[in-house]
Amino acid sequence: MRSTTQRHLGWLVLILLMSGYLATRLLASDILFVDEYWSIRNSGGTFGTLGLLGIWERTATVDPGGMGVLYHWLLGAWEFVIGISPFSVRTFSLLSGLLAISAMYRFGKDFFSAQIGLYSASILAFSAFYIDYMHEARAYTLLAFFTILAVYCYLRIMSKAQAHWGWYLGLALMLAALAYTHYVALAMGVVLGIYHLTRWDNSRKWWLVVLTMAIGGALFLPWLSITLEVIRRGTEDTGRQADSMTAMLVLQNLLHTVSNANLALLALTAFYSLVHFTRKVAFVWIWIIVSIVVVMIVNYFIPFMVHLRYLMFVFPAFALMIAIGITRMKNFALAILLVWCGAGIYQSINPNFIDEQFGQIYRASADGFNRTLATLNARASDGDLALFHIMTPTFETFNWFPFDYYFVETDLMNVDVRFDQYERINNSFASGDVEYLADVESALADVTFIWSAVIPELERTQRFGVVEYVLATQYSLCETVFTQDDMQLQLYARVPQTERVSTFGEDVVGLYDIQRGQVTDNRVNVVLGWWSETATPDTYSVGVHLFDAENNLVRQQDFGLPNQRPFTCTSTSLDLNGLPVGDYTLRTTVYEWQTGSRLLTTEDVDYADLQVITIGN
Repeated sequence: MRSTTQRHLGWLVLILLMSGYLATRLLASDILFVDEYWSIRNSGGTFGTLGLLGIWERTATVDPGGMGVLYHWLLGAWEFVIGISPFSVRTFSLLSGLLAISAMYRFGKDFFSAQIGLYSASILAFSAFYIDYMHEARAYTLLAFFTILAVYCYLRIMSKAQAHWGWYLGLALMLAALAYTHYVALAMGVVLGIYHLTRWDNSRKWWLVVLTMAIGGALFLPWLSITLEVIRRGTEDTGRQADSMTAMLVLQNLLHTVSNANLALLALTAFYSLVHFTRKVAFVWIWIIVSIVVVMIVNYFIPFMVHLRYLMFVFPAFALMIAIGITRMKNFALAILLVWCGAGIYQSINPNFIDEQFGQIYRASADGFNRTLATLNARASDGDLALFHIMTPTFETFNWFPFDYYFVETDLMNVDVRFDQYERINNSFASGDVEYLADVESALADVTFIWSAVIPELERTQRFGVVEYVLATQYSLCETVFTQDDMQLQLYARVPQTERVSTFGEDVVGLYDIQRGQVTDNRVNVVLGWWSETATPDTYSVGVHLFDAENNLVRQQDFGLPNQRPFTCTSTSLDLNGLPVGDYTLRTTVYEWQTGSRLLTTEDVDYADLQVITIGN
């Protein structure tokens, strides 16, 4: 027996490592989502650290989603130690998810068999949906963990002739913990209550359990009024009600998701779980059925099921039911389990499985977004505008809060860059193109530099076209900074209002030094503006040259002067690697590319000095 247990524990460790890896690879895969922003804000991660009472007050008065205060307390403590980056706060969900898988094994082992314990832990661990929520900074994996512990405490009491008082305390605390984690988890109180009624025997223990459940409910009373307020808001939220699933859609999506898109195998395991119908199996089915029915009833009167995540507390019950069914397939059990887990791993890697969930909202990839932030930190100036298209149309409002996190509430940005969105400039609700054009021109009236960050694959509406029109007619494209599958970053400049730095060839070409040689990562980035109404097209080139203290040319970049008239913008960079310490002068010149003849400035020289650059140790 001991060797069997050790072998199972070895397999459990492997399962935890594999599931943890699948979730860990997601931790930095997408940018902060609006719900995750509220997790950080309500737990004291922004605007300064909050105490227990501060988190209570903020959760009660600010949180729009009904996430309970206990989650924010625990997350606040985690942030105090680990930090408030998206990666840091998401690791708390990862830890909660791994603890739930471990608890699933112990639960199945103690009340069914070691094999069922290992199988149920495997099924939960390789649920693609569950893995996805192990990387999201919300309470759903914690909800699964508390659910398993509450059920464990209850069954431990009922399975012993005389249970230790600690199990009663654990049951009361876990029921309260569920209620303080998410209001939907109140359904678990109904599940245990209904099942307890089926165990009626008028014994002292039976009534002690009733008292324990009542104490758990009483502990929730301080938060009851806040939950009722959440419910009241739900009755008035017509938009959410319109987006909610019907009962049939809830059931369809639940079965599709729980089965990792393998409904036939789910049906087969469900059938085998009913072959020998014991009291323990009955409990698992009551857990599943009552949970679904309670949620459907509430959803009928107050539609709120905009996403399947609210049913996370029933996923452990499905894991148990499936494990029971698989173990009863005897010789085929291990093969069926491997197929099931393989499907879960595949769907976890397959982005469409999560993206096609009902109510799933697009999440921008973190790679392109973080590269954009790094570029802005390195090259942008105070007052520049970062203009984003990283959300599907009509959902742009969800981005305002994460943008606040990245640009305002943290120290991620070392420049004061404004931010806005193509489809919702200045949060415009204009009804037509002409009205939106006026809003766009008003919002951009004092903006010289625009950094356009666009995810190429995202759908665009006519509003996007309005902004493109303004960029094409009032700005010049200086540079495509980078292009990759999840982001294209471009730099646009409007005609500067400042004086020209220099004029070449008797006012043939006028020079604006828009950005004066910003040095980043051993490179100097140069952005120049050009004004010309008389220059012959395809005639002139520009040289950007770097001279040392002895006036030796040490670096240069040459390129054609664009034909766009009257204003155009160019960008280039010089590699500074290998240059010795010292001062260097950055200059630009304009010349006829066919003859090499340089145009003279008003100072009767063939160059304009831009800036002195110091290369230090």
